[in-house]
This record gives sequence, C-alpha cells and structure tokens, in this order.
Amino acid sequence: MACETKFGDLLTLIEGSIPKVKQEQFGRQLMKMTLNRIWNRYDWKQSIVELPEINLKNDVQDYNGLNYTVPTDFFGLRTAYLKEVASGNKWDMQVKRGLPDSTLYGYGLPSAICFNRANSSIRVHPVPTGISDGQFKITGTYKLHYRDWE
Repeated sequence: MACETKFGDLLTLIEGSIPKVKQEQFGRQLMKMTLNRIWNRYDWKQSIVELPEINLKNDVQDYNGLNYTVPTDFFGLRTAYLKEVASGNKWDMQVKRGLPDSTLYGYGLPSAICFNRANSSIRVHPVPTGISDGQFKITGTYKLHYRDWE
C-alpha cells in the first residue's frame, strides 16, 4: 500500500531539524528545506532536461574537464543512450550509481553509465575501444539541482 504524505506532515517533519534562528527567517528556511526535499524526491517534468551530447572517445572512461563539461545544474543521470552517428541507431544504457575502473575489467562498447562524484565526471563501462572519434555519442536526460527561486 502506498504511503501518502501531506504537505503539512512534511513541514512538521522538517521543522524540527531547523536550528534556532530569528522568527522572520524561520518560515523562509522551513519552506526552502521542504521544497528542496520535494524537488529531490520526485522527478518532476520541470526537473528533467536533455544532457549535452558526449562524444565517445577511444580508450577514455571518464568524461570531464577537457573532453566534456558536466552541467553546473547537474543533480543526477536519469536516462542514457549510446547513439551511432552514421546510422542513427540508438541503444539504451544502464544508469548506475557507481562503476568500477574499467581498465581492470574489460573493454568494448559501453553499456552502462554513471556520474562519478569523486572527480565530477560521467563514467562509462566498459572502456570504449575500436572506435574512431565522432563515431558514437551518448545522449540522455539528467535531473536539475534544486535552486532557490528568489
């Protein structure tokens, strides 16, 4: 049976975790924390956007810095697809919480992807091999990080 949480219940739950602040700041802090929890808990259609394409490179597992810039409003991957540029064929990729260093576990066309928090990169598994630059791209969606609309 599904659990139903009302907005008032959530406010009461979060209210106890707010440190003592001035009265005029209390309501603002309470609403901010409540909206943050709601935003992060569910994938609202406004919170999911297209991931900038990643050009798959031979023997590169982590995409950050020079070869790719992770969006600044990035909160987490939701969907990912491996796309062959020439034919337009697309394959689903498994979105995982974490992936091992594939140099220890194998090479080939990637079938899984994750956001690697350790170095703020997008990591694929296994390490892509036998491909030329621009032959494959990764597309998908990601969840936006909650922001305070002032």
